[in-house]
Amino acid sequence: MSSRNSQEILLPLLTKELARLEKKLTALKAKLKQPDLDEIQKLRTKAFELQGQACLDAFKKLEVEEAKYEKWLSQDFSKHFDQEFDLEREIQTVKGLISSVESKCALGMFIR
Repeated sequence: MSSRNSQEILLPLLTKELARLEKKLTALKAKLKQPDLDEIQKLRTKAFELQGQACLDAFKKLEVEEAKYEKWLSQDFSKHFDQEFDLEREIQTVKGLISSVESKCALGMFIR
């Protein structure tokens, strides 16, 4: 198999793997992002200022946001940070492989 053929096969596979890992890392970081506590405080203030159905709706929204915050607090952060570290390491490995494939294929074509 020539270096050009191996590059044509490996680069798309490695690029696809890199995109998959980066997407996974982005999703994990979004999961770790802390909810906006200022927004929750604004909802609390607003809920007490309103009356009638608007007040009930505001309290429901506040309840949902506080539940999201409680869920965020109850996460196993050490597990998530370990996953984030592993994903970042895998991404660096794949980037290194891509660079290696590109340089070795270029070297193989140069030698010929």
